[in-house]
Amino acid sequence: MKKLLTTILIGGVIFLTCKKSEETTQPETKKNLDQQTAQVIAPAVAEGTSEMFSSFFNPEDFSSLYLMQLGILTPPCVTVSGDTTDADGDGYVKNATFDFNCNYQGPDYTLTMTGTVTVQDDDDNDPTSGFYVDINNFTFNYSGIQTISWTMDATYDLNKTQTGWNGHIEYSFSYNNVSWSWTWDFIYEPDDPNTPYGGGTFNFEGNYNVSYQNYNYSLTVKGTNIHYSEYSSCKYPDSGTLTVTDGTNNLVITFNCDSYTAEYNGIPVAASN
Repeated sequence: MKKLLTTILIGGVIFLTCKKSEETTQPETKKNLDQQTAQVIAPAVAEGTSEMFSSFFNPEDFSSLYLMQLGILTPPCVTVSGDTTDADGDGYVKNATFDFNCNYQGPDYTLTMTGTVTVQDDDDNDPTSGFYVDINNFTFNYSGIQTISWTMDATYDLNKTQTGWNGHIEYSFSYNNVSWSWTWDFIYEPDDPNTPYGGGTFNFEGNYNVSYQNYNYSLTVKGTNIHYSEYSSCKYPDSGTLTVTDGTNNLVITFNCDSYTAEYNGIPVAASN
């Protein structure tokens, strides 16, 4: 819950310049990842990765019940349908859909949220069973001293196997006039198998598409030992690397809790403040 408040009231600088890219012409597909583009997309990749893992490990951030308890949202701006019980206490409701159409006016800011979030627990009697979350056109707008605006679509699907967990993620976001989406399959090793959503390590491979300055880049992405914890105060994953490549040129982002570094073919191109 602390992370949600930070996102809304304090940590908005992450999304300070977020906005949907608008193309006036049909983007051209470009396969080569050049240094200039790598430098521009590196912050977007780092911030988007962090937000993705935050929502993965903190499903309550999208639950209207928690938001209402904080007094940020009041009925009937969120319509809840289905079964919102959580018998196994893993943070994922049994099977429910949350439709947001919320508008809050504070003394010196306004906040609106719209969109639909569906959450399904694979087995609500087993906290290690896995889950499915679908986030559809979830739009967040905050206007005050700072202006923050972003829209996210995502699908998270985690399944328990005999040896651990595997799953599938589809995710899209935008940042600094860069729009991107990725689809990848992952293997997840929790720090503690008895509390799998408390934190763990991801390894994955998939497709990565970036739109920037009327170009579409069709790339691949690989995550190596990316570790994230629900209870961590880290802004980014606390360790691991993310590699975006066109097959020849590589953008490698290394996470280190409150910071990250990015290199293009071994040349530093970006770093967190």
